[in-house]
Amino acid sequence: MTLTTKLLNDIEQAPIVLICGPICSGKSTLSKQIAQKTGYTHIPVSKIVASIVNTHDRESLQNTADQTETICEALDIQIAASVEQFGGAIVDGIRQPDIIEYLFVLFGLNRITMIWVDPGVEERRLRWNIRAAAKDQGLSFDKIDKVDFEMGLDKIIAWLDRICVITKQ
Repeated sequence: MTLTTKLLNDIEQAPIVLICGPICSGKSTLSKQIAQKTGYTHIPVSKIVASIVNTHDRESLQNTADQTETICEALDIQIAASVEQFGGAIVDGIRQPDIIEYLFVLFGLNRITMIWVDPGVEERRLRWNIRAAAKDQGLSFDKIDKVDFEMGLDKIIAWLDRICVITKQ
């Protein structure tokens, strides 16, 4: 069984998919591909957060710990609607363990497939440099990467035993 087949089987059993990982790891790309294959809605957390804090500035989007409850409520509504209409949801870009814990409590462990994506720091830095001119002007990869982990991104995988890890081979 290939990784793709296993992953799609896991998703069929647990149709709420949380795709996590550090900056420039490919979360959005993978989310869109899985959404296309499954017919589920792609829900980028960054768009929810941007609407809550009313900005698209990356630094502001990463400083949202005080907005966790509002983000959770918005995710709850969007995920529930997607599951009802399409049978599942693909959520990417969660950077706070509290949000993931909330979703596990709300929807149940058996309904969630979690994927951690990390192609490695050098690949992520390369991706950052490619997109920096268009999207992240004036910000350094190291600064943004550090903020991700200060928010608890590393804790997301520490307490989960049911996770699919995708790394560069």
